[in-house]
Amino acid sequence: MQKSNDEKRYDRRMRRKYPWACGKIVDYIREEHTDYGFEIIVQFTDKTAMGWTVRPKTVLEPELMDWRKDPGKTLRSYPALTTRS
Repeated sequence: MQKSNDEKRYDRRMRRKYPWACGKIVDYIREEHTDYGFEIIVQFTDKTAMGWTVRPKTVLEPELMDWRKDPGKTLRSYPALTTRS
């Protein structure tokens, strides 16, 4: 069965390969909470490790609303503000 273009595009975006980690044996996996998010660390039996840092991102979407006639009616939307990572 052949993959659709959308499935191929998803595979390219979502798949990351780390060739140096192929064939290694995992000793343990741990999670650490930090001031800026948390980390996932995979420790291998040869005393090397692979880690990922996960940082939260905040999106603020400001709106001017009218609550006099229709509760929550949006009068104007403003550009979203996002945190920098």
